[in-house]
Amino acid sequence: MKQKLIKLNISMDLPEKTAHFLTNAASDGYCYGGHAAQVKLGGGAIYIRNYGVYTDDCIFWLNRASGGSLFHAWRIGYQSKRSSIEEELSRIVEHENSIGFSLISLIPIDAFMKDEAGPGTIAYYALFERRAESKSPLMLDRWTLRQERIITEENVPCPVIGCDFVAPRMTADGLNLNSSKDKLSSYLCPKHRIYISPSTFEYEEPTTSLLWPEDKETALKLSKAGKRTWSRMGRERDEDSLVWNVFRFLEREGLLNKIFEDNIGKKDTLFPWGQIEKVVYWSVDTEKMAEWEDLQKARSLIGENCSHGSEPDIIAVFKNVVVLVEAKLDSPSVTSAPSKIPDYYSDKKGIFKNNIEHVASSDGIGYELMRFFLLGEALREQFGKTTLVLVSITQDGLDNDLVRRVSDNVHLGSRIFYYHLTWNQLYSLIEKIDNGNSVDKRILLRYLRGKTLGYSETGKLRTLLP
Repeated sequence: MKQKLIKLNISMDLPEKTAHFLTNAASDGYCYGGHAAQVKLGGGAIYIRNYGVYTDDCIFWLNRASGGSLFHAWRIGYQSKRSSIEEELSRIVEHENSIGFSLISLIPIDAFMKDEAGPGTIAYYALFERRAESKSPLMLDRWTLRQERIITEENVPCPVIGCDFVAPRMTADGLNLNSSKDKLSSYLCPKHRIYISPSTFEYEEPTTSLLWPEDKETALKLSKAGKRTWSRMGRERDEDSLVWNVFRFLEREGLLNKIFEDNIGKKDTLFPWGQIEKVVYWSVDTEKMAEWEDLQKARSLIGENCSHGSEPDIIAVFKNVVVLVEAKLDSPSVTSAPSKIPDYYSDKKGIFKNNIEHVASSDGIGYELMRFFLLGEALREQFGKTTLVLVSITQDGLDNDLVRRVSDNVHLGSRIFYYHLTWNQLYSLIEKIDNGNSVDKRILLRYLRGKTLGYSETGKLRTLLP
């Protein structure tokens, strides 16, 4: 039986990259066999020491297997004063188990001084594996998917590295991801439990796309209580799952104040935000699992059907501020207006600099943002708050002129403010937050780094972040 030997630097490289290298090496039918760490003598800037002994490279050996394994890896060190390394490792193991990976090796990363004590073991390289025969739910990312994929007129290969399953090609006018699942058995990869299309995939179990297992039941209840568009849960490009994964973490950890007040509103010190009072996802009051009554009233105030009107992704009510958040995965924020804008939309409050038709057009801020400004102002007045803040989140490179468009069409700076963030900027804001739950923050940041957007027309894997 032929084995493979792989030499990787586990102390300097990003763990995701070393795991990705192992996944590629195992792709033609290998699994983890063992490892041997190498110790070096000399100086190392990573430890800020002039001389000493430290862990550097590690030799892994892979054994022949019925199929190729997938790998994840983490570097777990003493990064938090609030939790022990055992607690951090336990939480990461729990997370990796929930997305289909099991801990197979824990490699000490050591650094010893010459002629003096310390520092000793400074971190661990934790290696996780999902073997080909595993049936556990699998959350995919940029390190477990092929970087390029070739499709033909008839067939589409599974996007997972090392998988040999090939599905028939879906077509827009034939069977596709919108078709009934009982008709799509030939498109379902039996190893990785995903439905395969030419440009993307969908998990067989929709909740696989949700990052926090403890919130899956809440998300399912929410999706049935009033979220009109969460029919795409489980799809690679489902922006609602992305929004839920990010903002549910921020809400649960009490970090919405830090994100909004400390960062988004930092430039504007004219208004105090105060403590947060309410968070609404889409139109749902999560305490009652029903459409939020105050949102229904605000919709009625701008002429919309109280139960089927405008629906921002997030509404956050602070002591003095109402915030509306609309997030896009890889589409622009400026949406087309219908041929005739309903007569009940009017600018009675003097929000806009131009007429409604222009504001809602593709030359203005688009139909959706126009309605959100009207809705937000109605909510602000309804709650007696001093300020309305509307936030758009898009992918890098999209809507670069959005702030200018809004400024040209909306009276900003007195009671109404607007911000445009990219997902990369939001990632940086979350990264800078000092919170007690450092492990969950690392899990979220890794999720964002690994988030994929399907394949381009040339067959290259697209990602949320660069």
